[in-house]
Amino acid sequence: MNKYSAFEIFRRLGAYLRSYIYYVLLFLVVLLLSAAAEVAMPLFVRQAVDHNLLVRYIRFPSGVLTEEDIVRDEEDLPHIQGFVYVRDIALKGLSQKRRRKLREDNRMSKGYYYVFPSTQVPTYPIAGLKKEGRYAVLPLAVIKEISYTDRKQIRTYDVEGLKKNSFYFLMVNIALFIFSLVQVYVLALLGQGIMKDLRITVFKHMLAQSMKFFSLQPVGKIVTHVTNDVETVNELFVRVLPSLLKNLAIMGTVIVVIFFLSYRLGFVTVITLVPILVITVLSRMKVRNAFRWVRESVAKINIMLSEYLSGISIVQLFSQEKKTRGIFQKDNNRLMEANIAQVYVYAIFRPMIDLFYAISVAIILYSGALFLLRYKISLGVLIAYISLVDTFYQQVMSISEGIVSLQNAMAGGEKVFSFLDHNEKVTDVGKNNLPIPIKGSIVFENVSFSYGREMVLREFSVHIKAGQTIAIVGYTGAGKSTIVNLLTRLWDAHSGRILLDGMDIKSVPLWQLRGNVQLLPQDVFLFQDTVEENICLGKRSIAQSAAKKLGIHPFILSLPRGYHSILGEDANNISTGQRQLITFARIIAHDPRVIILDEATASIDTETEQIIQSALSVLCSGRTAIIIAHRLSTIKHADNILVLHKGQLIEQGTYTVLMRQKKLFYMLARMQNYI
Repeated sequence: MNKYSAFEIFRRLGAYLRSYIYYVLLFLVVLLLSAAAEVAMPLFVRQAVDHNLLVRYIRFPSGVLTEEDIVRDEEDLPHIQGFVYVRDIALKGLSQKRRRKLREDNRMSKGYYYVFPSTQVPTYPIAGLKKEGRYAVLPLAVIKEISYTDRKQIRTYDVEGLKKNSFYFLMVNIALFIFSLVQVYVLALLGQGIMKDLRITVFKHMLAQSMKFFSLQPVGKIVTHVTNDVETVNELFVRVLPSLLKNLAIMGTVIVVIFFLSYRLGFVTVITLVPILVITVLSRMKVRNAFRWVRESVAKINIMLSEYLSGISIVQLFSQEKKTRGIFQKDNNRLMEANIAQVYVYAIFRPMIDLFYAISVAIILYSGALFLLRYKISLGVLIAYISLVDTFYQQVMSISEGIVSLQNAMAGGEKVFSFLDHNEKVTDVGKNNLPIPIKGSIVFENVSFSYGREMVLREFSVHIKAGQTIAIVGYTGAGKSTIVNLLTRLWDAHSGRILLDGMDIKSVPLWQLRGNVQLLPQDVFLFQDTVEENICLGKRSIAQSAAKKLGIHPFILSLPRGYHSILGEDANNISTGQRQLITFARIIAHDPRVIILDEATASIDTETEQIIQSALSVLCSGRTAIIIAHRLSTIKHADNILVLHKGQLIEQGTYTVLMRQKKLFYMLARMQNYI
């Protein structure tokens, strides 16, 4: 299997996003709003703590402070009786040394005060209360001793501020809830749409392949690609990528905000992030290999199940249950080992990330406490910062978990694109339309072909006139079915050319060629659908007329629901001969000009064969018919019989002529006791 880079996988998956660009844009807008709302909540907490709960003023004599001391913009500094009162969170520009000096000189109060509008002063006198103009001031120690009612009146502004912050906090959470709903809905539409398109692409790719492709790809593996692997890609778009984008958006927003709150702690956070980034990168490489192993093991089990369930009768008839259990046990053990390897990688890297997270938080708490003691940050900032850092590392851990799912999805995408890049397609570039209706003359000119190293056909040449019935006989492996495959372009000849009414079949569109040249294969296949649908394949008006022409109308009416009877899997609810008759009716219904019967009567009893022989005379009238048969009794009336041996045409002629020559055809007839 090819190994694709992450860039290559995302580039190719990105092509499927173009049809859903509006969903992508809507998701990105909602994602940014969601990230902003997520980060805004700790800021409301910080606002409530610093501006409504822990409100403390420090008193200075007027004229002591300079502009550099007050780093926050204050709209109005209260001046009361020769003193100016400044909130402690506005004094981050005041160094510890200068604070100590001002206290020693009694130019900075050692205690804290609370400043409030003078309109909120209680009616009774309070010790230590001072008023001037719009403001009143009380020592904090005094406020703690007055009644709850008076304290609530004094702090009316703070109570209102808490209500506002609580309301904003609630609104942001409601908005976050709405954003999450929109994200889930948009992602469901996006993921299901992409999965639908990808499945269609895989299915179209599969339908366009030659028989060589299917000979190299087990059915179980193809089913795994169309179902399981595409589903993991859906997970990529619905869960993994959106989660990673959200994590990164929140992390980026958090980084901006924490540097805004405190650039010192911001640098501490970034430094502690480095080990986690290293671990994340290492885990990504290890996990992808583990998931690749898992996907391969799942595909192998599906292949085994598909093969052995299809041949369950052979398994039971030849008492192969024990051997089959052993094969399944081996594949199942391999899948278990792959899953354990995946868990092992996750079990190592996740605890390491948790450990470094704990160390980082400890470092940030210690550094934040030092900055708080040195008046570099406020308590509200520290609380908000811890909340933001916790949010940040939650995203980091979510990313570490998301990488596990990402690698699973990448492994699935890798499988899908490896399947799509495996191309054994029959080229369909023909632009020359066949005449309507065609006559049906066929010419093979020096056609050679091999499925592998050994040539199956060697310089095969023959001219089949329009309306002739031609029979092809020979030992098994002589090349009879290969001629049919080449004529219908299920395979393409390696050399030489095939002409239909004088036109090279490669120059004719495939749909025209196969609409005029139709095959009834040796292995009968019927869909698990109604009898009518199996005959007409979409052309419902022709089913009954085709059945009547063939003489099987009474048989179909005898079924429980007539033409609407549902055939079981492999049409196991009717006999082998009846299955063959329905496929004959399918050919008659579509009325091709060239008919190919590949061992069409090999599995039919004598009575059913007589019915088919009578229908063949009607079917072949006015058409070119090629019959490949082991039963020589079915080709006695053929216009020409081609005898093949080891890929070469060694005899041809009518039944009577070939019998007189007493060569290979005569030997075949003797083996079947026809002489």
